[in-house]
Amino acid sequence: MRCPACGYDNLAGADECAGCHGDLRQEDLPEPTDSLAQALTVDPVQKLIPCQPLTLTEDTPIREAVAKLVETGRNCVLVTRQGSLCGILTERDILMKIADRYEDLADEPVSAFMSRDPESLTVDCPAVYGLNRMTAGDYRHIPIVENDVPVGVISIRDILALLVENDSSAVGE
Repeated sequence: MRCPACGYDNLAGADECAGCHGDLRQEDLPEPTDSLAQALTVDPVQKLIPCQPLTLTEDTPIREAVAKLVETGRNCVLVTRQGSLCGILTERDILMKIADRYEDLADEPVSAFMSRDPESLTVDCPAVYGLNRMTAGDYRHIPIVENDVPVGVISIRDILALLVENDSSAVGE
């Protein structure tokens, strides 16, 4: 694959040009052949964001975080420091790290139990990036950010809904 910036002839599938170190990830991509391929590889992840994320600051007590999750029916809360994403607290974190000692830990800050510096995507990333990150990292949620500020969160359920919506054979027509 020839680099559009410097003309260096790279190996097919290279992510970076060996000549100028330019980004080649968007070069030589196959064209989507159906609505499912279009939705996964071209359409931005922003289309999957159903609503504003639930956000709390890192010093919020666990008691308040759990109450917000129950009140809203959400599965995770994005944790911020001065408006920027710094962590994620999921129901899995609560069950695995807190549940058996909840009364003792309820007044501790979410920062003590959150997953720090979670992987995130920007609103313009293809949905398949989210699927890849969730699969590789064994995550159920991926924060979506703009300038490091949380604007949404997608879950594996959102990805599955996208698959079903765009592939009628997935539901047996």
